[in-house]
Formats: sequence, structure tokens, C-alpha cells
Amino acid sequence: MNINVLKEQPEIECPYARIIKTDKGYIIKCVILNRVLTTSQANLCSKNWHTCPVRLQ
Repeated sequence: MNINVLKEQPEIECPYARIIKTDKGYIIKCVILNRVLTTSQANLCSKNWHTCPVRLQ
């Protein structure tokens, strides 16, 4: 099990999130952090992107 792969495509409105489809599912890359998010971070990003502390800096 990969900690970065989501089975279903998330709905993330953040302009700094990039959804990338792979053969195993979807991964989310944060452009500000310049890295792939874990599934738990991606879920938080999906729900709370407008209050993201990284985005607001």
C-alpha cells in the first residue's frame, strides 16, 4: 500500500495542488511545498485548502 496514492480522484480547489493520475490511482502534488502529499495530507488539503498555513504565507 502506497501512502501517497488515492483510489478516487479528489476534489481540491486549491490553485497550488496538482492532481496526477497514475496507473494505481491519484497523487496530489503541492506546488508550494514542491512535493507529493500523503493521503492524509491530501484529504486535509481537499477539505481545508482555504485555511492552509503554507498557502497563506
